[in-house]
Amino acid sequence: MKKFLRKISYFVSVLAIGYLSVFFLVFMTFKFVVTDFHKDKGNYANEYNAFFQKKDGEILILGSSRAAASLDAHLMTNELNLKSYNLAFTQSNITYSHHLLKYYLAQSNKKPQYIILDMSWFSFDKNRLGYKDYASYFAFNDLNTFREEFFSTRTSYIPMGLITIIRSLTRESDDYFDFLSSRSIKNPEQNENKKSYEFLPNDDGFLKTFPAGKSQIDTFEVASYKKIIELAEANGIKIILYTSPEDELFSKSQKNRAEVYEIISENCTNCLVLDYSLHGNQYAKDFELLLGDSHHIYFRELFTSYFIKDLKKSIGLD
Repeated sequence: MKKFLRKISYFVSVLAIGYLSVFFLVFMTFKFVVTDFHKDKGNYANEYNAFFQKKDGEILILGSSRAAASLDAHLMTNELNLKSYNLAFTQSNITYSHHLLKYYLAQSNKKPQYIILDMSWFSFDKNRLGYKDYASYFAFNDLNTFREEFFSTRTSYIPMGLITIIRSLTRESDDYFDFLSSRSIKNPEQNENKKSYEFLPNDDGFLKTFPAGKSQIDTFEVASYKKIIELAEANGIKIILYTSPEDELFSKSQKNRAEVYEIISENCTNCLVLDYSLHGNQYAKDFELLLGDSHHIYFRELFTSYFIKDLKKSIGLD
């Protein structure tokens, strides 16, 4: 029996030493080799690099492709005289946004004044949105984040870190290919005066993603949402809950829509709200003309100009 236990102990020790060795290698690589955010069509790598280097953001946009598609941070900076950054990432979940914010606040003495947090009917759906490998930049550059979140992300940082290192090295000489670049190639003939798509409630893709027309409400994602609110309040940052325009039929097809929005509102009672979806406080049917599909803005600069006017009213810059 003792011999068996010694073998088990030896095996576990070898695994632990191997894991720690790989972790140290990845950690040192992020520390001294991979120092810039790599190019990825799911985000704006230039904005990530500028934001984390200058650390001068006054407005920080967090969320998924809905926020990436709809808000022009450079136009906001010019019109509001508040330095704005769009750090939204295609299909990223709330946990990713929480870790991004947490890492930045741990590294910077200057706090943003406002966080524009992209929220929608599927914000808590772990099948629709996911945790991004990009988070390796946060985890391996801040050991507190790694230690606190290691067992709670439902994924392993080690393979994520290795994937991110490989991508950063192989894409080093690539041109920046962001969210807008790929979108304009797919839809070159959009017209802001004419609806250019059709959403069907019985669409196979919609029902496959959202069985029975319901989005998943994952408790882990809800918890991450609460953590963002708590983190903002602790640092004196004002949260603006933002829902981008979406097709009316898309909204009406959301069977548990009321349940999701109740969770969003009841956990952030002091948040400002700019909701451009059906029944939202900024809803207008004509915004459908600016969409490229059921829930992504195509004419970003034009929509941002409307958004800026509403934001000015909300934060008292009129």
